[in-house]
Amino acid sequence: MTETVFEQTFLPAAPDELYATYLDSERHSRIIGATVVINAVEGAEFTAFDGHVQGRNLHLVPGRLIVQDWGSDQLGPGHLVVIAFDAVEGGTQVSVLHTGIPDDKLPLVDWEGRYWQPWRAAMQAAAD
Repeated sequence: MTETVFEQTFLPAAPDELYATYLDSERHSRIIGATVVINAVEGAEFTAFDGHVQGRNLHLVPGRLIVQDWGSDQLGPGHLVVIAFDAVEGGTQVSVLHTGIPDDKLPLVDWEGRYWQPWRAAMQAAAD
């Protein structure tokens, strides 16, 4: 059996900025503190966390939506990750849907700790 995770978080930046940063190797790498090789091209492959995460951009809607085929060394292949960016007062509500997680690997999924906390800190530092 597989599990699905759905999370929402607030980030203090505009949707266009967050979307562009996620799909920019240099900025994305700097925020998470690990190498990311990615671009804003549908069908392009990407890696993150020094190659421990791999995948392909399936569908991109600039400033709004990123859909990726996704896998990792810890979780295995065959995941679908959908990231939506919605403008709200003062920033963006980011929604993440992550499917295909093996039941026994669910405790390893930590979007908040591995992504959104570092992103929030980087956005706050940029605003200061």
